[in-house]
Parts: sequence; C-alpha cells; structure tokens
Amino acid sequence: MTLLNTETRWGALSQLLHWLMFLLILGAWFAIETREEFPKGSDDRTAWLLLHKSLGVSVFFLVWVRIGARLAQVTPREAGVGLAALLAKAVAVGLYGLMILLPLSGMLMSGYAGEPVAWFGVIELPALVGVDEEAAESLEEVHEAGFALLLILLALHVAGALKQHFVAGNDVLRRMLPWR
Repeated sequence: MTLLNTETRWGALSQLLHWLMFLLILGAWFAIETREEFPKGSDDRTAWLLLHKSLGVSVFFLVWVRIGARLAQVTPREAGVGLAALLAKAVAVGLYGLMILLPLSGMLMSGYAGEPVAWFGVIELPALVGVDEEAAESLEEVHEAGFALLLILLALHVAGALKQHFVAGNDVLRRMLPWR
C-alpha cells in the first residue's frame, strides 16, 4: 500500500485519518455518555467531560489536516453513478462540516459558559468569547442537534459503503480498509 491515494485506492495517510477520526468521534461520544453515570460535581464526571472536550479538540484540528490531505492528493474514482454518487458526495461534505461544527460549537459553548477547554490537560485553549449563559444554552442545542445529524450521516455513510460492497459488488469498502 502506498502512503498517498491512487486513482483506484485510498492511501495509507487517508485511511489513517479516516479511521482515526472515527475512533476520536466514537471516543468523544463514549466519554460524554459515560460522564452521565457519575454524580454532578464529582471528579469522575469532570474527568469524562475533559476527555470529551480533548477528543473534540483533536477532531477539530485533525479535520483540517484531513481536508488538506484530501485536497492535495488525487481522489480515487467514484464507484457509484448518478444519484448514489451525488448522495455519497453530499454525505461526505456533511460529515466534514460536522467534524468542524461540532467541536467548534462545543468550544464556543464552553467559552460562553465560562468553562476552560484544555487539550488533555496539556494546552489550555484561549477563551474565544465572554460569558453568556443564553448563548451557551443555544450552542448546546446546536451541539446536540449536530450530533443527531452526525449519527444519521454516519449511518448513511456506512449503509452506502455496505450497499456498494454487497449489492453493487464493487471495491468501495475495500479501498478504505488497510488490508486487501
């Protein structure tokens, strides 16, 4: 396997970024859900929230690397045609948009709530906004609605890959797997 994409296959860099983003998003979701298992104000609840924020910040910065890598390389040719190809592109654009919107809304929500955002306790990000509880609550709604949309788009993304693999019989799914 090559590091960069070819016209027929995603390269190792694209595959690494694809699956790393998936794991970071899954981890952020797991962390925020696990947080709910602990009483408000507890150290464990705070630790899970900090992990959620750190994973979200990681998604935010890595998505720009991923976009740059995607723009700098050839993209493997489309497997689907017509409506299927259009839907696949729309879902991909939506996923990229949400990988920007969700972390950004989370960081702004924290800022408006007067809460710090630190990346794994190593780097504290500067507050981009002042305290405004109303804005924080509005962004919480945006964040939650964005996550619901992310789940829908992820389901479409997976369903499309499985349809291409099992129904159309092409190699779309295999092109993103690190093994052949």
